Amino acid sequence: MIRAALFDLDGVVRRFDVAPLAEIERRHGLASRAILTALLDPSRFQDAVTGRISDEAWRESAGGALGPAKRDFLAWDGLTGHVDPTVLAIVRQVRRRVPVGLLTNATSRLDADLARLGIRNEFDAVVNTSAIGVAKPDRGAFEYAAKALGFELSEIVFVDDTARNVEAAADFGFVVHRFTGVEALKSFLLTHELS
Repeated sequence: MIRAALFDLDGVVRRFDVAPLAEIERRHGLASRAILTALLDPSRFQDAVTGRISDEAWRESAGGALGPAKRDFLAWDGLTGHVDPTVLAIVRQVRRRVPVGLLTNATSRLDADLARLGIRNEFDAVVNTSAIGVAKPDRGAFEYAAKALGFELSEIVFVDDTARNVEAAADFGFVVHRFTGVEALKSFLLTHELS
């Protein structure tokens, strides 16, 4: 029996407009996706989402890999993104039936982002991996989130857009759904009597 739901933030509830980054890349003659590559470089990104470095240090480090584009990149404030209103409506609908948590590989900036996006109070539990020192797909992140919700892993639906996170969560006992779009998510939740 499903007694709680757990959602990922980025790629599920939150979206980003990367067009301004492409403009910075064009202006400075950088390769396409150079900024995202610098941000998501495994060593620096992992340090940020496990709390070994702050969000500011992560962005500064990524900027250092961009040469003359660093100043424009650091001035860009689009890392907050925007909430997908359709997905938020689904989260609210699910929350009328069961407790809902957020489990996200995030930096030290998460609390400020959630406040700025106006969604901090949309979840019964928020698990920021940089605050607990372990990130998805590590089992510790999932267990921490399950404990925060107060249920066994097998009693929780987990929704994420990243295949390796979904596969790991399934291996650990969650009921899982890989987010690829709203309609498939609605069907999945309906199957589990959550919508």
